[in-house]
This record gives sequence, C-alpha cells and structure tokens, in this order.
Amino acid sequence: MAKIDFAKIAENAQKEIKERELPAGGYVVKIIYVVEMPDKECFKVYYDIAEGEYEGLYCGISTSSFYPGMFFVSYKETAYMYLARFLRLIQESNPAFTLLDEESGLVDTEQIVRPLIGQLIGIVIRKEEYLNKYGEIGIKNSVIEYTNIEQIRTGDYTTISAIKRYGEKS
Repeated sequence: MAKIDFAKIAENAQKEIKERELPAGGYVVKIIYVVEMPDKECFKVYYDIAEGEYEGLYCGISTSSFYPGMFFVSYKETAYMYLARFLRLIQESNPAFTLLDEESGLVDTEQIVRPLIGQLIGIVIRKEEYLNKYGEIGIKNSVIEYTNIEQIRTGDYTTISAIKRYGEKS
C-alpha cells in the first residue's frame, strides 16, 4: 500500500495559491461552507472562485486557521439591510434558490446556512495592507462588495484602489 504525505500535498497547494495570487477585481464565486457565529451575530462564508482564470484557486485546502477565500455577513439588527441585500443577490444569481418567505420576509438564521452552500454570488475584491502578529506589513484580499454574477460577467462593477493601513491589525 502506498503512503501519501498529506502534509506535503497541503504545503504544495498553499505554494500554488501563493504563486497564483488573486488580483483585485470582480469574481464569480461559489459558496463552499458557511458557519454561523451566534456570539458575533454573523455568518463566516467560505468560497472558491467559480469561473475564469482563477477557477478553483483555493481548492478548499488550508494548513492553518487561515483560509484566503472567506468573508463575513452580519445579521446584527443594525446590519439587516446588508443581510437582505446579500440574500437578494444570492437569489438573483441563482434563480432556483429560495429562502425568504415572500409574504412575511422572515427567515430563521439556522435555515440560512445549509441552503447557501453551492450557491454563486459576485464579489469585488481589493488589496489591503495590515500589520501581522510579527509586526510585519502584509497584504490581504478584502471583499468590499457583493453583486450578482451577471454584473461580474459583464464587467459592470468598480474596483477600488488598494488601502494602505500601516500599523492596523488584520
């Protein structure tokens, strides 16, 4: 029986991700995993690139707690309009997707997690500088906007220039 060094495989995958670093811009992404964080009143949404040159870039592989294809969607009362917009864009991008009760507009947060997996949405990414735990300046991708997938496919979005945040924690 062959022995497979999964640590080496994961290490090589991380190197490939670094070599194919995702530039700022618009992307159609597929949601691959969602975690509800009730203490922070948000969803942690994991995604991978679904179309184009960078399709499958992240492969869902991570050797640490850091996974580059991730963003948060808040459901705090003060952020309801953003959650509603996010869910509307999911519905626009995935015609068969239904989640909201059209009459009441109500939805239970526990009912959101599973149906989101496998859905497509458009995102716009920009580069941001941050100070890592070693005091070094790093660059990360930040999702700055959600949109429907047709706007990404047609280029109907605006990319915002990089942000330099010397000294801020990521």
